[in-house]
This record gives sequence, C-alpha cells and structure tokens, in this order.
Amino acid sequence: MITAISAVMFVGFIALTADVGAFYVQKRKLQAATDLAAIAAAGALPDPAPAASRILSANGFSGANISALEIGSYRNDLSVPSAQRFSPTGANNANAVRLATAIATPMYFGKIFNLTGIASPARGATFANGSVPIGARAVAATSAEAAFGIGARLASLNGGVVNAILGQMLGANISLSAMDYQALASANIDAFKMTQALATRLSLTGLTYDQVAALSVRASDVYAAAAAVAPASASSRLQALSAATGYNATLKLEDLVSFGSSGALDISKAAPLASMAGSFDFVTAVAQLSNGAHQIDVDLGAQLPGLLSAKLTLSVGERPVWMVGPVGATIYTAQTRLRLLARIGGGALGVAINVPLYVDVAHGSATLSAASCLRAPTLQQSAQLIVKPGIVNAAIADVSNADIGNLASAPRLTPATLVSAPGILQATGFAQAAIGAVSGAPVSYSNGEILAVTRKTTTTSSYLASLTSSLVGKINLQIQSGGVALGTPGAVTAALASQLAAAARPLDSALFSILQTLGVGLGEADTWVSGVSCQSAKLVN
Repeated sequence: MITAISAVMFVGFIALTADVGAFYVQKRKLQAATDLAAIAAAGALPDPAPAASRILSANGFSGANISALEIGSYRNDLSVPSAQRFSPTGANNANAVRLATAIATPMYFGKIFNLTGIASPARGATFANGSVPIGARAVAATSAEAAFGIGARLASLNGGVVNAILGQMLGANISLSAMDYQALASANIDAFKMTQALATRLSLTGLTYDQVAALSVRASDVYAAAAAVAPASASSRLQALSAATGYNATLKLEDLVSFGSSGALDISKAAPLASMAGSFDFVTAVAQLSNGAHQIDVDLGAQLPGLLSAKLTLSVGERPVWMVGPVGATIYTAQTRLRLLARIGGGALGVAINVPLYVDVAHGSATLSAASCLRAPTLQQSAQLIVKPGIVNAAIADVSNADIGNLASAPRLTPATLVSAPGILQATGFAQAAIGAVSGAPVSYSNGEILAVTRKTTTTSSYLASLTSSLVGKINLQIQSGGVALGTPGAVTAALASQLAAAARPLDSALFSILQTLGVGLGEADTWVSGVSCQSAKLVN
C-alpha cells in the first residue's frame, strides 16, 4: 500500500516537474521573441505593428499572439520608477513602444490528474481545456543620436599668420590667402563621405568606419579625400594643401571624429545621418593632430600690423572636431597655451618695448542634452547643446618654454622686462586677467537650423572685448630711470602705459587671428548640429 501510494505521489511530482519545465521553456522563448519584436517595432515608428508581427512570425509565433501594442514616449530618468518611465502618447511624439504577447501552452502529464478548470488567482492564470496561458511584456525605445561639433567664430583671418602656423604643424610651405581661408570657412565637409573617399584613395575594402579611423594615415591623403567630397569653393584649396603637405605628417581619424553607433557600418554603406564641420575647422584640426604633442615656434616677423616683430611659441592639446553620439555625449575644443613675444615702436620714449603676452585657454565643451525626431506629419528633428566656452587666463609676464609645453600643470608667471636700456631706462611689468563662465548655456537647434548646419555662438558673460587693453589697464610697472631728459618716474610711467595702450589693438588682432587658426575663441565658442537619427532602438524594460 505504501509503495502504491508513493508511486502516485512520484508520478505527480514527475508530472509537475515536466509541465512546469515546459511552461518555463515556452515562457523563455516567448519573452525572447517579444523583446526582439519590441525593438523592431520601436525602430518602425509610427507604424510598429507590421514589424512586430514579422519578428514574432520569424521566431515561431504570429501577430495573433499580440495582446497589446502601445505607442508612447520613454523617459530615461533614473529618478523615476522604471514602471512609470513609459507614457502612452500620440504617434507624432512617440519614441517607444510597449508590447504584450500571450500564448496558450498545453499541459502534458497534468491531464492525468484532471487539472483542467483549476484556477490560480495569484498568477491570474486559468487552466482550461488542458492548457495554460503564458504572457510576456517588453518596452523598447529609440535612442536618438546627433552629429554635432564645436569650434571658434571666424570673423577675419590673417593669411600670413595662418600659413606660418599651419606650415609649422604640417612641415610644409603653405601659401594660401586670407580669401582662400574664408572660402574654406564657408564650406562644410561630411565626415562619413570623407572617410569613404579616404578608403577609396587608399584602396581599402571590407572595413568599417571605425576600422578606417583607427589607421595611421598621411595628412596629405586626408586633405585629398576631403577635397573629393567638399564643395567646389573649398575643393581646390584642399587640393593645394594636400600637394604642399609633407609625407611625415600623419594622424588617426579616430582622434578627429567619433562615428558613434554608425562606426560599425561597412565603409561601403551610407550612414543614417551627416556629420558636418566647416572645412577650415577640419584643416586646422588635421594640422594639429599631425603635429602631435610637439611645441610650435613661429617667427611672424613684421607681418602683423602695428608690431615691429613677433615670435610665437604654442602648444595645443588634441581633441575631436566632430562627434556622433547619444544624449550626454560631450565634445571639446583644444586646450591651447601660447606666448607671443611682441616688439612695439618707441613712441614718446624713443625706445622699443617688449611685450611678452601669455594666454592659456582651457578647452571649451558642448554636451548634447536633448535630441528628438518628431513625426508631425513629416520627420522633424531638434536638438539642444549645453555649451561652455573655454576659460581664458592671460598675462603680461615671463613664462618658460617648458611651462608652455606642459599642459598638465599651471605655469610659473614672473614679472617681464619690458624695456632694457642700461643707464637710461629699466622697466618691468606684470598683469593677469581671466575670462570664463562657471556653468554652460543651453543652445537649441530647430529642424531648419540642423538642415542648414547653422553655427551659433555662445559667449561668456564676463567676455572682454579687448584682452590686451584689460591687461594694460591692470599692469603694475616698475621704472628705473637713469636719464634726466626722460622726466620724472611718473611721467615715464604714463608715457610707457600710453604706448602699451596704443599697441593693444594690433596685439588683440594678432591673438584673435592665432587662436582662430587653432579653432579657439577668447571667451566664446561656435557650435552646430548637422543631423539627428532616431533609427537605433534598444530594449529598456
């Protein structure tokens, strides 16, 4: 009797184990199919049902197994409970779907014990007709990506200064005019098309965008590839740069542009959006990357109006110009540190004055804070950046070459010798000023502005129109006069200050031209958005 009773119990346990195991297998298969169907549906907005049905059918189920399909918006906000992040909305504002599926799976051994009709209120399932209902749910949302960039405002350029700086970086003799550089500044280049042209030029096949970007390539080839896809106004100038650039200048495109999720695409395939930047931004960024971490020394001679001579020493930190990334992605301008040793005319004092002008510009930044693709009734895209121009520290002071080259630490600034005429006049001076904003400013881009790749300028509230004038106004002069004819020390100080003030405008012009060449603005930054893509969907719940 014990054996007989135990046998019934054993058979019952076997039945329970086999049926429950079958239920879990079916549940797992249904959940996997539902997850894939939700991702496909989110990527097919605003009409997700056909995509969901197609994926379910491909995985052994059918559209009839869809019990609910909701279109809505998903907020990726960790402060909101996960169950509340999806909200049903109209199709025009939707970026997510919530999919529920259901099947009925049969019992096998459970039928022996006549379990049909037994209810399980806790699970909400009713065992009817020898089958058990099984359901699955999934929420998938599109993750918007935007192509955006940051650079400097280009109001005017001194062609000679640009040629000298770029020539030093590229190891080449550059001879473009200011008009040539303005033509480059007014034209845009698509990073994806340029990378395709580079792959064609180098006979590369079967690689992804990211793989091509990881290769070390010559700057001359990069300029030639850009010329192949640039507008006619910029193409000939880029070809000239390619022809002039030496073979030793090399770089990796991955240090210039980030392709985001599109980087995994084969180089033969077109990207879902355009990643655009100005040709001049591109030219200067390639030159900076080709130069690596080397310090640049340029003798500008007397080509800067108002100055007898000028010598430039600078170091530039590496940074990308373009980025394709999701909300939260950040792009930076270059960190730049320079010293301009300028010499100005004698004026009333009859002696030349040396002005060692030091400028340290921390990198500015632009962070993608929002991006969307609304469908009302045609595709409309919008984006918002949080832009923070680089903080500028400037001084009339002496600073060593080693400190200029070491971007990782603050330099040691000491009073500078402005005039040295033994027995007649000795003058030293020191001044320091800072420009910058603690927090970033929101900058929004409409669909039309994105299509036109409109540049917008963000300026810090404490921006100084004339940096050199500000420094001259703060300078602390120490005068030692050995000649009676020069008048009292007070008069000498006034004459020296007046002469420095007169040189403020040409010094400012030189600084702006140099920094614009490097893609850096004093207290300001230009940003742009060239495209928003919402085709990439992922599972969020």
